[in-house]
Amino acid sequence: MSKVQQLTDQPYIVTSPYASLPAPIVASAWGEQLEVDSPDDPRLKDFIKSYRLGPQTPEPGAACTGGTDAGVPRANA
Repeated sequence: MSKVQQLTDQPYIVTSPYASLPAPIVASAWGEQLEVDSPDDPRLKDFIKSYRLGPQTPEPGAACTGGTDAGVPRANA
């Protein structure tokens, strides 16, 4: 399991590789984004803590299950 997967292996978080991102890791939450070069960047952990089920969430407690990556370009594809 990668370090990113370890950080995000919790409910209400979706991890998905996506080509053409502006940084190696881009964390997104409703209206917020953080670009980092490494999963070791402490800002990533802080971002997850602040925004996972944060006050900006339009549907608090709604699961992120059932998503699809159909048609999404893969990194290194």
